[in-house]
Amino acid sequence: MLPSGLANLTNFSGFNYDEKVTSSGSGFNFKKMWPWLALLIGLVLLWAVLRGCNNKEVMDTANGMVDTVKTEVTEVVDTAASTVESTVAGIKGTVDAAGNWVTYLGKEITLSLPDKSELKVGEKSVENKLVEFIKTGTTDETKLKNTWFTFDRLYFEKGKSTLTAESQSQLKNIAAILKAYPKVNIKLGGYTDSDGDDAMNMKLSDQRAKSASFELQKLGVSSKRLASEGYGEQHPVCAANDTPECKSQNRRIDIRVTKM
Repeated sequence: MLPSGLANLTNFSGFNYDEKVTSSGSGFNFKKMWPWLALLIGLVLLWAVLRGCNNKEVMDTANGMVDTVKTEVTEVVDTAASTVESTVAGIKGTVDAAGNWVTYLGKEITLSLPDKSELKVGEKSVENKLVEFIKTGTTDETKLKNTWFTFDRLYFEKGKSTLTAESQSQLKNIAAILKAYPKVNIKLGGYTDSDGDDAMNMKLSDQRAKSASFELQKLGVSSKRLASEGYGEQHPVCAANDTPECKSQNRRIDIRVTKM
């Protein structure tokens, strides 16, 4: 037969915190201990809440650091891209797989010529710059001598004076401009980077300038209106000649008006 206290415990529905439960000869009063248990539970809950808050703060801080790093990395990448596009002489562009400088030409515009013909060219293209200069009608010899424009789509095979097929479109445009302004004469100047032998560079630059001149003649421009000269490593766009961007801009053909 169970003692009365234990017998009452078997009736869970009638469990009473006022009853004493005897175990190993000691008494345990639930009513007296309940406040302490409640305090303990409260402390555990508070610890859990505070721990949760700290975790949230840590997560917020971590997320903030990640966002900051992302922003800084993006800025570095954007700055690097901007540098690649505008480092050399302030001319925006890139170097293609063949090592040629590809100038950013801006938005496409329609160039209307005196003979009623039209050309679709870039706003910053040599065609547009040349026509705008011709329109000034200047006869100032000093200005004519010192105003050069660089071809932006005129390329040669590496180490040779052979024009690439992609150069034809710009040469055709220059020929069209010269036909529309029959009084204009021009000079073509060839340039190289400073790599290699000076004498060989001078020879190559002269041959390239002549190749461009011959191509314009084939397109219908009289040889009497054309002059050409190689300058080798002289007058570099980028004097340092220390990067692919720098070297690719130094390898070029320039054009200037000699008479109009």
